This record gives sequence, structure tokens and C-alpha cells, in this order.
Amino acid sequence: MKQLNRKLQATSLLETIVSSIVFMIIFIIAMHSMTNLLVYENRQPNYLIIENDMKKCQRMIEKEGIDANVHEKHYSFPWGKVRVSVSPYKGDVFIIYMVSEIENGQSVGYHFLYANE
Repeated sequence: MKQLNRKLQATSLLETIVSSIVFMIIFIIAMHSMTNLLVYENRQPNYLIIENDMKKCQRMIEKEGIDANVHEKHYSFPWGKVRVSVSPYKGDVFIIYMVSEIENGQSVGYHFLYANE
């Protein structure tokens, strides 16, 4: 059975320190660039909070019921307001259009049907 008789030269302490520093610098640059890519402006509202508030608004509408005489309602939240428009569809069924009006001009809207029982 043959054995490998080659001996590798050991790296010096200086080469080890230099390579460790190079790897550390590359790692720091990568982590810094990743955090800069994932950070967004704090002035914009959290869209998860807006979605939750829209669902709360929908549950409030379902709980309170709809007055056929009221065509538009506004609900205020810290990030902006929700405008709810009601229009008749067929019989006792209404189309409800909910729009979130965020302060910087963006909006999210939903259509859903509601039936008075």
C-alpha cells in the first residue's frame, strides 16, 4: 500500500492574518450592502398595519350593517384614512369599495359584496 509522501508547506502567520482580514472586510461589505438593500424609509407606513386596519374596517362594516342612504363613509387611522363607498348591486346586495388613502398619495382598494339579512 502506497502512502502519500508529499508535504505541504505551512502558511506563515502573516499570510493567515492577511487572509483573515481580507475575508472579514469582504464579509463586512456584504453585510452592509444587504442591510442597505433591505432598509426602507421610515416615513412610509407599514403595509401590514394598513392591511390589518382594512380588515378591521371590513369587520366593522359587517358588524354594523349598511345604511342604504349613506353612500360614502370615512374611517381615520394614524397612517391615513379609509374611504368606504357603497352602491346597490341587486336587491339587498351592495357593492362596497374600500380605498386606503395614505398620506403620500399611494392607495390600496378592495371591492366586496355585502348582503343585508
